[in-house]
Amino acid sequence: MHVRERAHMRHLILGVAALVALVGVWAWLDRGAGPSVPAEPRSATSVADAGASGQSHQLKAETKRQRGIFGLGSGRDVRISTAETVDGKACLIEEDGIGEAGSCMEGGLFALRKVEFLVSSQGGPERFTELHVAGVAAPAVRGVSVLKTDGESVRLAVNEDRAFVYESSPSDLAARVYPIALRLYGPNGKLVDEVSFPPAG
Repeated sequence: MHVRERAHMRHLILGVAALVALVGVWAWLDRGAGPSVPAEPRSATSVADAGASGQSHQLKAETKRQRGIFGLGSGRDVRISTAETVDGKACLIEEDGIGEAGSCMEGGLFALRKVEFLVSSQGGPERFTELHVAGVAAPAVRGVSVLKTDGESVRLAVNEDRAFVYESSPSDLAARVYPIALRLYGPNGKLVDEVSFPPAG
């Protein structure tokens, strides 16, 4: 897991599918001519945008669409948006009051899997003070649950734009119980996919 330093130490992990590649994760900056994704190389596991390290992605401001606002236990809000870049990539963007982060993919958000998400945390590596998963599911997905390291599966509230946020409870963090996968369900309630990612600890 790569460490991102802010006022509180923050770790950012991009979601992974069954195939894992190492790529860069970018912080978003406003440079006057519109938001862009500057090259800020980090070690992160992802299948998203492999090979884009070292590039800067300029967003098309008119394509940015807010998918949902979700409250965290700390009182901060997580805002989830999607947008396109001028070179045709699709991006998932998270803004949470501490900063912004994003993941940009070739071929659309759901070209590789039926969900795109970011896992963010504060504190660690021995003791996290906060950890949440924010994402958007593909149109065919009707339900999402989180699988945790203790084997429990938690069904998530998915809004009309198919956005969701899962926040680890203080008791889970104290016990070092972390989310490790997203389970996706179709219209009939049947499990259609499971996307695993490395545990935080």
